[in-house]
Amino acid sequence: MVPISGLVFPGKNGVPLDNIKRSWTTLREKAKLEHFTFHGLRHTFGQRLIDRRVDILTVRDLMGYADISTTQIYLSTATDKKREAVQCLI
Repeated sequence: MVPISGLVFPGKNGVPLDNIKRSWTTLREKAKLEHFTFHGLRHTFGQRLIDRRVDILTVRDLMGYADISTTQIYLSTATDKKREAVQCLI
């Protein structure tokens, strides 16, 4: 086995994973996450950045979006959370 440092999920024999679909399916099955999608992981990343008040331009850059309007989808979710929080008081 060739030691490779810095890999979160090394492939067989320590070789980097090179097929995201096959690799994700294998990782998901090993972790017993039946209905967890790669997109869900990406969405959670973006949403958590917004929830922690990271500015929208930084979120856009980290997620690799070219258009800021795509990133603004995460803002509406944050607005929904605020609305739900206020509803708890009524």
